[in-house]
Amino acid sequence: MDNLYQYFSAKPFRKFLQQPYPLYYTRQNSWKLFTVIFLISFLFNLFFEPFDVNKSEHKMSYFWICFLHAFLPAIIAFIYFSVVNFYTKSYNTWTVGKELLHISIVLLLIGIENFLLRDLIYDNPNNWSFRYFFEEIRNAFLVGMLIVMIIIPFNYSLLLHKNIKSAQEVKEKSPKFLNESAVKLIHTQVKSDEFELYPNDLIVVRSDGNYSEFFIHSKDDVIKLLKRISLKELEQQLSDFPQLMKTHRGWLVNLNSVTQTTGNAGGYQLTLTDFAEKVPVSRSIIPQFNERMSSLNA
Repeated sequence: MDNLYQYFSAKPFRKFLQQPYPLYYTRQNSWKLFTVIFLISFLFNLFFEPFDVNKSEHKMSYFWICFLHAFLPAIIAFIYFSVVNFYTKSYNTWTVGKELLHISIVLLLIGIENFLLRDLIYDNPNNWSFRYFFEEIRNAFLVGMLIVMIIIPFNYSLLLHKNIKSAQEVKEKSPKFLNESAVKLIHTQVKSDEFELYPNDLIVVRSDGNYSEFFIHSKDDVIKLLKRISLKELEQQLSDFPQLMKTHRGWLVNLNSVTQTTGNAGGYQLTLTDFAEKVPVSRSIIPQFNERMSSLNA
């Protein structure tokens, strides 16, 4: 927890909000995450009754009220973060501040949804009053932000400590050129744009939708090529070259170009030869990255 204490005391809170943080709301994880949230919320409301309950106003059983108050917020959060995930071009840009901002927006939407739901489940002439409008939004923030302000800093501290320690164990050695004389014909979506690639000359590939930007060593210079091919297609064509690895949904790296590996809460950051930008390694790919680096440097 020393890292967390440092951010909240020695450094401005604004600096903490700018720190990298993993984006959990991917297409594969969202439904699992919000199913768990739904179950926890439903059971918590059902058994602990955290807010005042006037059962004389209920139009349906308390069981179904708890179900609706857990199910609908989970659906709202799932849809919202699915849209966020769709428009997020790089997970590497996600920060603690963005996490808190988007969760706050979701809590606001949930508060409004709870207010609109009142007339369906409560027999109260004041359902459409400003009092209940602000009360529902307040309750959503009280529950949501209380949990968030505990979980996010704690999770951030654990991830930061874990990834820094793990990154320090990665050893970058002299390049090990596998298949040194190999050349690969890269098939693109435009047949006339196909080209030959010497894998050992490749530094990194950055994805931009259906296009990929190649950074390649050429004598004493680095050249850039923009080709119409997705990173997924390129990864499949280069599967015979273990030194080439997709480290992030937007990046494919020649591991022989890695000169330094550092850790943060979002995963790893790689420094590459003759490439100014830091390249991310997603948190979920770290074990595979560590294993591949170990095998190349054996």
